[in-house]
Amino acid sequence: MTAHVVIPHHGAGTGRLVRQGRTVLFTTGEGPATAALVGWCRFVGDRSAAEVLADLGRAVDTGPSVGPFVLLVLDDDAVEVAVSGGLPLAVRAGGSVEVVAGDGLVRRRVAAADGVWLVPDGSVADPLLELERGVVAAAGFEVRISRPAPAAAWASPPAVAAVSAPTPDVVSLTAPDDEDLPPVEPLPVVAAPAPEPAPAPEPAPAPEPAPAPEPAPAPEPAAAAVAAAVPDAVASAVPGGSIVEPIEPTEDEQVHVQGLRCSRDHFNDPRVRYCAVCGIAMHQASFILEEEVRPPLGVLTFSDGSHRSLARTIVLGRDPVDDPAVLRGEATAVPLVDVTNTLSRVHAEIRLVGWDVLIVDRGSTNGTYVWDEARRAWDRLGVDQQRALLPGTHVAFGRQAATFESPLRQR
Repeated sequence: MTAHVVIPHHGAGTGRLVRQGRTVLFTTGEGPATAALVGWCRFVGDRSAAEVLADLGRAVDTGPSVGPFVLLVLDDDAVEVAVSGGLPLAVRAGGSVEVVAGDGLVRRRVAAADGVWLVPDGSVADPLLELERGVVAAAGFEVRISRPAPAAAWASPPAVAAVSAPTPDVVSLTAPDDEDLPPVEPLPVVAAPAPEPAPAPEPAPAPEPAPAPEPAPAPEPAAAAVAAAVPDAVASAVPGGSIVEPIEPTEDEQVHVQGLRCSRDHFNDPRVRYCAVCGIAMHQASFILEEEVRPPLGVLTFSDGSHRSLARTIVLGRDPVDDPAVLRGEATAVPLVDVTNTLSRVHAEIRLVGWDVLIVDRGSTNGTYVWDEARRAWDRLGVDQQRALLPGTHVAFGRQAATFESPLRQR
């Protein structure tokens, strides 16, 4: 499901921004004609672009008397744009930006758009002020659009398997040693020949009566599994989706870090410009560093909807309880049920350093991957290589996928 986040740029507040369902209106006009346009938009309902634009011409006079305005209809696969009065509306799609403006009424339908904005000079967007419905005074606006990765793009990465909620007492159903773990087919390099299929592994003995592990799936079944499972995981990561709030750390999980308090006494990463709790600008803070218990830095959500709050470093794998970092009390073990037979005993680590969240491969057989949105491809991490995670980043352990999400403001 595509998510549309509409953010007002308040500035001097010389215009009005209206959102009703999938329809967004911004106007700087005055007088009865503009008031009629705003009133119409407030009751337009959640209709298709064709219906909204047809009704626009019948409902109001879109001539010069109505003043400059921008009308958007946000569909899942495209954005319908109508601009009147020369407002310089920018639309980004596929890495290119088009400015839609001109005399009279100009219309565009932009497929797969990922951003729309009309930003006055000096105005700063605050994502905490998202407009979900209603009318606000504004000098401009932004629309941030997030879509799940299409099935075709997710066909080459590791296939997704359902995992149980990670708890310490999960029993591993796979081979006891990494040496017995069959490697799966590696991710293909872009524009390179397809890799040779991996040899079928020998069935591993199960500790309890259970079917022997299947060989690594061929590309076609993998693509089918991804198409079925990944969109749900991705949808939970986009703005406006079902984001699980982090659970406050227990006393054993508490880590003390240095940070700044906003003028309303909320503890924050000292590098942020706005408070992650209330959104107030941090220039009102005292700029005196304090040491306090660090709040959870986010949530790791797996493809079956289970999640793990990130209050301290975690080590993931099919049996990571004997990892040295876990034994020293520096990390928490998170065993995962390995129905795909692709996880190492100690596979990867989500390392919390200060206010940063890093993913680290721990020498896994079948790899730790990070999705590169710009290239639309998976990056496999080298052994002990670490990568910083931003909210919304998709990761994969062998053939199990997850998404990192955080309510903390991006810098």
